[in-house]
Amino acid sequence: MAEPTQPRTEENLFIPVDGKVSLGENVSLTGQQWELLARQRSHSMFVKTLAVMIWGSGVLKDRSVHGRKNPRNKEAQVKAPLTPVKLQAVRACYNHHLKNKGIDGEDLTKEMRKLHAIISEKIQDLNRS
Repeated sequence: MAEPTQPRTEENLFIPVDGKVSLGENVSLTGQQWELLARQRSHSMFVKTLAVMIWGSGVLKDRSVHGRKNPRNKEAQVKAPLTPVKLQAVRACYNHHLKNKGIDGEDLTKEMRKLHAIISEKIQDLNRS
């Protein structure tokens, strides 16, 4: 799971410092986690891997992106939403990743809109296993 770190500054965001990479707002990854993340082949695998690194599979399994009731299953319990600060760190990290891959403008906006759906898909995958 991600560990707390110093508040982010533009100088230390997404750059390994003392074996940790700050994702902002007291969320960080180890250098090894960051390297693993950088090797993900698809954008969706990047997001899914990052989500597991930040929340852990056990926590993700018992959460939903927004904490809303499932309209398809009216009897299901409402799950707690993902931590907003960590969700913002995922959003910033994904944005950084896409820009590093040369995606910008309209394509960047289009990919960023998929973020919540990708995380929801990961949560569903965890609940199936």
